[in-house]
Amino acid sequence: MSAPVTWVTAAACNYLPQVRVLARSFTDHHPGRRMTVLITDAPPPGVDLAAEPYDVLFPDDVAIPPGWLMTHTRKALAAASKPHLMRHVLERGAGGVVFVDPDMIVLGPMTDIDTHAIRHSLGLRPHLTRPGDRTDDALAFVEDQVLMAGMFNGGLVTASGTPEAAAFLHWWASVQDQGCAHDLQRAEHFDQRWLDLAPSMVDDIGLLRDPGLDVAFWSMPGAEIILADGTLMVDRHPCRLLHFTGFIPEDPNTLVAYFGDRFRLDAVPAFVDLYRAYCDALAREGRATWRAAPYGFGTFEDGSPVPDAGRRAYAEMGAERHRFGDPFRTGRGSFHEWLAAPADDGAPPIPREWMEAHAHQPRIHGMFPDPLGEDRHRFHAWIGSAEAREARQQPYLMER
Repeated sequence: MSAPVTWVTAAACNYLPQVRVLARSFTDHHPGRRMTVLITDAPPPGVDLAAEPYDVLFPDDVAIPPGWLMTHTRKALAAASKPHLMRHVLERGAGGVVFVDPDMIVLGPMTDIDTHAIRHSLGLRPHLTRPGDRTDDALAFVEDQVLMAGMFNGGLVTASGTPEAAAFLHWWASVQDQGCAHDLQRAEHFDQRWLDLAPSMVDDIGLLRDPGLDVAFWSMPGAEIILADGTLMVDRHPCRLLHFTGFIPEDPNTLVAYFGDRFRLDAVPAFVDLYRAYCDALAREGRATWRAAPYGFGTFEDGSPVPDAGRRAYAEMGAERHRFGDPFRTGRGSFHEWLAAPADDGAPPIPREWMEAHAHQPRIHGMFPDPLGEDRHRFHAWIGSAEAREARQQPYLMER
């Protein structure tokens, strides 16, 4: 008899409501089983972890490199941790592992996915599973997005304990050491684009082609999505795993916030009750509070925020960064001190942090094309402005 399959996800504390809803939905359809959750954050304050509806791991438990807590943003760390988490579970005897994104719910039994996870070294879910009509604007848009973001969705990945699965997970973890970026112009979409290379690296890949799995906006164009006797059906297959990617409950009529009005809830009547129920479930699990939870790795030890520009600079240092020791330390010889130091000997001084931001934020570059020359005085004055304080935490390469 095969060892059991473990279902896992990863998220920071601001996603605890989503994690709880997912974990409860999994157990509802698999009585006696619990998900394992990697909390990619400091332990959540005031939470009795033993009372949570899942088993808990933290970065130290799964051998997340300590430097990743600095090089990766909150969202990037959760995404990049997938292969570490999957390896950890397999190395401790699981017959297979199924990773699902935290913003999902399970709507039916998934024992066939357990079997798939044991049977194949790697299991991947394609965004698209059939040719479409490019004259359909919505479908053409989705195809264009898939070309940029990757042919497989990183929100549903399975692996078994085979040597080639272990080798792939090791490689997948290693390529994200520099920060797990989001920059579609450079063909980077967190951990996901790397999965496009899997078919050339792994012989035994099983594609998860069931239309009822990982249902999201990319499933909509050209598909028949209906309710039949209270069951959500996608192309005559029951939806068993619904993915709320890009959905923000505070704007419940917009399915994908970062695409504006392109995908509307009222355009898919079969979704309405499930999405409303999901919003209610998140509210019961404390979304109003947790969505604003501070990131446990978001500040230096003196309480000052770690800017994204600083994370990028630290990542690009490579082995040289080890001279700082704890990257969150402040004081003499610290990374914090280095980041605040002037970028050159000119006056007025421009901190290294802002030169890094200038290099990676096109808006800042456009405002000050020559920051250490003709634009130095304007740039120095702007750094102290409210606009600069807002830009300091603006995502540019590591966040969507």
